[in-house]
Amino acid sequence: MFDLIAKDNFMLGVYILFTLFLFCLEFLVVLIKIGSKNSIDEDLEKAREKLLRTKTQKTLDRSSIFFNPEEFVSSVQSANSAIQKRLKSNNKTNTKSDVAIVRELCANLKQMRLNRNISQTKLAELSGLDQAAGIDQE
Repeated sequence: MFDLIAKDNFMLGVYILFTLFLFCLEFLVVLIKIGSKNSIDEDLEKAREKLLRTKTQKTLDRSSIFFNPEEFVSSVQSANSAIQKRLKSNNKTNTKSDVAIVRELCANLKQMRLNRNISQTKLAELSGLDQAAGIDQE
């Protein structure tokens, strides 16, 4: 093809005109895009972004419920007040070690399990734990 264009001036002119025509068509698309409104795809993308921002803002507005439940849930409020009363009533000399607290919790758990006539297997099944974990703790 290069030989044909190089030898014949008419073919060289046709080739140059055809190349310029294609370049103009491509450039025309760019000019139309610059001068026109958004395409449907761009409008859809903007709508998606706006919806995502709105959902994110709503989630962030409601996040305080999850990060500060004591402000919204009465059971959490009562539990916090009970803990605060207990902390105030205990003096520093009566504080228990972590091990003692865990032992007391496990003893209370065992007593509650026995009071309700629940086997260790059933308790493990209900709690989603391995039975060996429950036995170890009791």
